[in-house]
Amino acid sequence: MASTELRDASEEDIINDFKQQTRGFWSLHSRYERVTVLLLSWMEDDLGVAAEIDRLQSLFDRDFHYHTERYEIPSENPGAELANRLTQFVKSHSLSERTLSIIYYGGHASNAGNEAAGYPSWRARLVGGPSTDWFGLQLHLVNAKGDVLVLLDCCHAATKSYRSFVNGQFEILAASSSGSRVPKPGRLSFTSILIRELRTQLNAGKDIPIRWLGNHLWNNMAQPALTESPQYFTLASHDLPTIRLAPLYAPLPTEFARVNQLPSSFALLSVSFTENPTARQIADWLKSYPPNIVREVNIEGLILKAQLIKGLNDKGELFKGSVLGGLTKSTQNEILDRVLALSHAWKTSEVLAQKLRAADSTSTTQITEHLQAETLDNLRTKLTDVSESIEHGLLLDPNVDLLTARKDQVVAAFEVEKIISLRQRLLSTSSIADSLDLPRRQITWSSHPRRIKGGGLSRLRTGMFQNHSIVAEVLRYDVLSTDTTSDGLPPSVLQQFRKMVAQLCHPKDVNFHILPGLGYVHERSSKTLSLIFELSVVSGEVSAQAISFTSLSEDMARRKRVALGDRIQLAASLAQALESFHKVGWVHKSLRSENIVFFSSRKISEDDKLSAVDPTHPWLFGFEYSRPEDADTALQSDFSVDSNAYRHPERWGKPLVKFEKYHDVYSLGIILSELAYWKPVKEFPEMKQKQIDPEKVKIALIERIVQDGPHVCGQSFTDCIVSCLRFKEMIEGMPAFEAHKIFKSAIVGCLSSINGV
Repeated sequence: MASTELRDASEEDIINDFKQQTRGFWSLHSRYERVTVLLLSWMEDDLGVAAEIDRLQSLFDRDFHYHTERYEIPSENPGAELANRLTQFVKSHSLSERTLSIIYYGGHASNAGNEAAGYPSWRARLVGGPSTDWFGLQLHLVNAKGDVLVLLDCCHAATKSYRSFVNGQFEILAASSSGSRVPKPGRLSFTSILIRELRTQLNAGKDIPIRWLGNHLWNNMAQPALTESPQYFTLASHDLPTIRLAPLYAPLPTEFARVNQLPSSFALLSVSFTENPTARQIADWLKSYPPNIVREVNIEGLILKAQLIKGLNDKGELFKGSVLGGLTKSTQNEILDRVLALSHAWKTSEVLAQKLRAADSTSTTQITEHLQAETLDNLRTKLTDVSESIEHGLLLDPNVDLLTARKDQVVAAFEVEKIISLRQRLLSTSSIADSLDLPRRQITWSSHPRRIKGGGLSRLRTGMFQNHSIVAEVLRYDVLSTDTTSDGLPPSVLQQFRKMVAQLCHPKDVNFHILPGLGYVHERSSKTLSLIFELSVVSGEVSAQAISFTSLSEDMARRKRVALGDRIQLAASLAQALESFHKVGWVHKSLRSENIVFFSSRKISEDDKLSAVDPTHPWLFGFEYSRPEDADTALQSDFSVDSNAYRHPERWGKPLVKFEKYHDVYSLGIILSELAYWKPVKEFPEMKQKQIDPEKVKIALIERIVQDGPHVCGQSFTDCIVSCLRFKEMIEGMPAFEAHKIFKSAIVGCLSSINGV
């Protein structure tokens, strides 16, 4: 993530404009929303170019996912007919900025004489026959609003040019210079070698800059090689980044929001300008030659946000006239405390900025740079703290009108719209879109359903859907409801399931540790419903066949030792996930080690002594019982010790109380106990008694953790486990906001603060 701090009054406009200029560029590997290819040849072609054009069309169509069209230039009135076709092509496909139009020509061409050099005439036949002037025809493309790329495989291909294209980039890659001849269709032709190089770069996962491609085609030593040097030039009226060819991915259903692959590192880029830049200038610069490893670039506007919030508080407008003014007094006090801390950090940054401006630039030291980064980081942390307090106040107060909150201008300054939208989706009673019911015929399974070792009725399998790797959680009818008939599930159960799917498919933060939901598949013949999740967030574009997965319960059985630091990081991730669930009013209801899954792009063998998975990036499954906190609870009986081991004593056997958030927290405490001892709970001595009293099990677990914990996992981790197991008692009588604060500080904050996390 690159960040540029701009102090100009138009900073907000620059940030918003930059987002529009780069929307989708980093996450989709392409700056274009649509790419259309027009492949031109002659109707009376005597050169035999059809087979090569077929291959090029197949490459663009199947591998790049571009829309392709063929046009054979007629012999009668070829100039007028081609001019009309080019005009229609621009009108149909090139009137939006984020489009790329590719024009390819394969066939004969000639110069009438030396005085005509640079003005090639396209010809249907080597001698005689119809012809047309390309130089004049290319002017029909200047009205395109997007970028234009012309590929010419013909003799005398290079044309006279002048920079007349003002709307975007216009590049030409020609097989030869004017006056040169090129090989006929075959292994040595420009088109054949172009196809080979495009496919090579595509298979390597690289996008293809056209300016680079022109040099590479000639300099590449791979055989067969070109016999003539390709010619590259641009007709754009001003300097712009080169066109880059990259695949367009198949569109996803509207309910699914792609989540970027988790970043492995970040970079803070500080830039100084001689004058105020435009968003277009910044965007064009950053998009010119980005490496493929870049996943996101943002102008954070950190100073702008801090200044705005500080200004609202200084003017007394933070609560006045805002929905925030209706929050409880304790909530307002917490928000105010954090805003004051932000104001203090702001003043510190102002003092530092003044000193830096006064200092001689040649005397800037590494210490000064470190202080600058540290100050900005402190400012960012304080902003996050304020936003979190506002999030919690709005989400956990039942009296807040969320629709009004989303329209509130003060609330908008804190960028909490996405999480409010998720809460609204959870509470919504509106009908669920039919598009969530995915067509089974479009899914190709690469593995059979596999039961996760360690218990549980959910099974996982991998596959492909619309060229995307997926994982499915397969749920049987009898898992979802005991009231099944020969006709299937009761309508009320199916409706609740569809609501859960809509929630899983709604955009959410990575802190939830839920893979992006795509929809579900209903297979009545096998009496199953499968939740479909997108895997690219953890696997990139790796095929589903190459993806392995393992659960926490399996990992505990497979590996005898795991570093305490890794276990603590895993605990912190799980606590953060549960905090994210609970603040929007969502309860999981089935937190257990077999529902915590890790994915890997390499095979995980039973004998592998080193971890093939990243323990800090767990993904949650087991959503068969997941629901909104205030929805009805099915008080089904379950007397299995393995199942009950993760449950609060109130929920053992036949539960007599509805599921509450503290029941989830207790389950988290059991998982943290497993991480402390690195063994499944069913192997704990408390679970091996002939007569098991759930309340006595809880007391015995707490006693053993208090006694052994400091030695096994340290005092802080021990305190977190005990807080989870005793969470009901800790929050008894507290309102939701205060109870959540306790969870956040005593458990989430505690785990995050342990050294090494």
